Amino acid sequence: MKKFKTFLEGMELTGKGQYFDPNKKQYVEQPSEEITQLTSLYPQFNTPEVQSYLELITSESYNDTVKKLARYLNINEDELHQTYPNYSSLYAMVVQNVYDILEIEATHAENLERLAVDLVLSLPEFQKIKELVRAGELNIVAKLEQPDPSGFNIEVQQNSEETPEPGELTDDEEQTEGIFNDISQYGEPSQLARRALARTFTQGAAVNKFYLFELAKQRLGEDLTNKYGIFAAIATLGYFGMPLMDLSGMESTGALVGKAQAEAGEESDTITATGIIFPVLVHELVKGIYNYLTYDIASQEQLDKEDLNRETLEMMSGPKLAKYIQSMINIDDQHLTPYIIKILLANYTDDQIRQVLTGGNAAQRIMNQIVQQARTMDDDDQ
Repeated sequence: MKKFKTFLEGMELTGKGQYFDPNKKQYVEQPSEEITQLTSLYPQFNTPEVQSYLELITSESYNDTVKKLARYLNINEDELHQTYPNYSSLYAMVVQNVYDILEIEATHAENLERLAVDLVLSLPEFQKIKELVRAGELNIVAKLEQPDPSGFNIEVQQNSEETPEPGELTDDEEQTEGIFNDISQYGEPSQLARRALARTFTQGAAVNKFYLFELAKQRLGEDLTNKYGIFAAIATLGYFGMPLMDLSGMESTGALVGKAQAEAGEESDTITATGIIFPVLVHELVKGIYNYLTYDIASQEQLDKEDLNRETLEMMSGPKLAKYIQSMINIDDQHLTPYIIKILLANYTDDQIRQVLTGGNAAQRIMNQIVQQARTMDDDDQ
């Protein structure tokens, strides 16, 4: 990965950010104290007039998505912005697109479920998962249907627990501390940020796999592939375009289109992914696998408790962050990605993590060292 060399004032967004909600843009450009704490492992450029790292990866993720949408609609970006001047103007198109997809998929659900699993397990980074499935140590269940909202909890700011005494931790803080005691050697200040970085990578990697259907284009046909592409691009733009949510008293389950869960069993573990249509199912399969592989970084209980605004931020910035990290890993070592993320977060200092995220020769040297450690860990597990 090349090291960042130039930075621009403010976020550089294609089409002047027509599909980027102003409040969300401000959410990124002027992050709250909580977000600043969660992103404290991001590189600091010591020049206040340039983009922050969060702005950089978020704007690049946005611009990539706009380019994809224009390509699937077979128009250029200027035509896209003229025809659809804001995110709301895309809504009618994506709704009709989903109806068309549901009608096509209705008679092919079982075949598409198998295809989703096959595509995900064909990825080099999931070679170990494929081996576990073949050995009967892991089951993967894919369901092309509306997810069951049970077990999906929204973490709201209305705190029902008792206020702790000065110097004491809340219940959630104690849980978070426990999650990280076994994996972090470098003190409490960065523990929450390490978990946030793991989540952002996981969310970003999953969003990038929205487009995995491209690998099955010949089987799916060009028309359905384009419909999937339009849906995936507009859905991804929704992370940027939909307004920030007031979580107090909000009913979220009606909008739930995908769900992933990992469960441990006595003889074998199970990853269950559900998605309303094929690209969502693939996305949830990837999330479920990464959640399974990083279970000691964030437990399923923590993964199930989502602050939707924070999760949205992870999905806005994560795709580019995941690409940055994976670009430093050779294709032959991609199957070691879960080990690599664990090693980076468990064994390296805050400054070393920032160096990796910055890129350049120094970052590549650190990554090469981590890859070698991951190879050893992989050999020990066999």
